[in-house]
Amino acid sequence: MQYMLMCCFDETAWNSLPDAQKDKIMRDYGEWVQNLANTGHFRGGAKLHPAPSAKTVRMKNGRIDFTDGPFAETKSSSAATTLSIARI
Repeated sequence: MQYMLMCCFDETAWNSLPDAQKDKIMRDYGEWVQNLANTGHFRGGAKLHPAPSAKTVRMKNGRIDFTDGPFAETKSSSAATTLSIARI
């Protein structure tokens, strides 16, 4: 079975963290992803663009329509995705 994991965070809180704390969080995350890879559970992943650059894509009158947004009204947004598998 495959799982897509979404890494969510509060962009305002993240931007206010000291660089040393951000670096530690990213190191810990990197080690976690490396462990998934080392154990054969990692299938892929990617960093996402910041929330303000979001676009909505939908079909409208038989044509693809791109609009800015949605603009998150919540404090958290997705930062990255990780695709992994579970071995049973």
